Amino acid sequence: MTPKHLLTEIVKAMVDYPEDVEVREITGSGTSTIIFELITNVDDIGKVIGKSGSHAMALRTLLKAMGGKDKTRYWLEIEQ
Repeated sequence: MTPKHLLTEIVKAMVDYPEDVEVREITGSGTSTIIFELITNVDDIGKVIGKSGSHAMALRTLLKAMGGKDKTRYWLEIEQ
């Protein structure tokens, strides 16, 4: 399972409007950096970020662990 697919499925399970979840993959300045732009419904932003950013930190930790395996740095940006 790719990091993009895993991120999409986890976020869809968290939100009220899963049909509005979109993950864009952007290759960063280095070849080993990939940025994921996460776009959700405005009403779901709080659920994705979580209390004190706990959900966002967990998603970033998961991406970091996946990146260690293939020596790629994944970065998560949450957009509205």
